[in-house]
Amino acid sequence: MFNLDLDAQGRVARVEQALSEGLFGARIRPGRWTRDDVLREYGRPARVTRVHNFDGDIWVWRYLDGPTWRLLYIDIDRAGVVRGWSSGDENLPDPPEPR
Repeated sequence: MFNLDLDAQGRVARVEQALSEGLFGARIRPGRWTRDDVLREYGRPARVTRVHNFDGDIWVWRYLDGPTWRLLYIDIDRAGVVRGWSSGDENLPDPPEPR
């Protein structure tokens, strides 16, 4: 996923990889960002999940960090406010053994 900045004439001025671990902490603002801010920055999540100890949804994106597939999780409460975020490795199954 890429974010594009356009200049006053509508030309592309900057292209930036949005799903980059180095940018998550600088961009995501728990307590200030809303669901709309998340959609504007990262687009629709790959999936939405829930856990028993958080009253809201956890939006999940998959991204590649070098050779490793990772997941970005953004916690959005029932009012639509971001409450936190985290990232982690995606647990992929091992490839089948050759016969």
